[in-house]
Amino acid sequence: TINGEFIPPSGLNMSGCIGFSGVDTANGTVIKWGAPTGANKAVIRCSRKAIGITPTETEVDQVNGVVIKGIKIDALNCDFGFYARNFTSESHVDVFVFRAKKCGIWVGQSWFSTFGRLIATFNYDKGVVIGVPLAGETGDTDVNAIEFPYIRAHSNGRDLTYNQTTNIK
Repeated sequence: TINGEFIPPSGLNMSGCIGFSGVDTANGTVIKWGAPTGANKAVIRCSRKAIGITPTETEVDQVNGVVIKGIKIDALNCDFGFYARNFTSESHVDVFVFRAKKCGIWVGQSWFSTFGRLIATFNYDKGVVIGVPLAGETGDTDVNAIEFPYIRAHSNGRDLTYNQTTNIK
């Protein structure tokens, strides 16, 4: 359980011990948001700038060579489960995200990386968003030279008090 964003240093190799079968959200390596609120925060933020702040494209603002795999993210009370901006240089991610308020997995302004298995389920609004601003992001949010071989999203956009008017975007 963490109470603030985890921002991986460049070169980090973090491997959990789970598979990705089914929708089991309890077993394996789980990183859980523990703070009471997480407005404009992410459980794992692969960006050197805060969510909504436009980074430069300088080396100092990039997240380089990071590998995160086999991790489940329980983002209850946090806006984002996994957020990547300026995620570059052969970085790689496999994550399973659930219960985020705004978006389970968000990717923008990234290049030369791979996103292996991305699974987003039971998030209160969006599951997986690629290149579309959600939290005041400005500037370039496009992705370039990225591989997305496996994206799975289901049962997102349900705030547990389903209202057709507020849940259709």
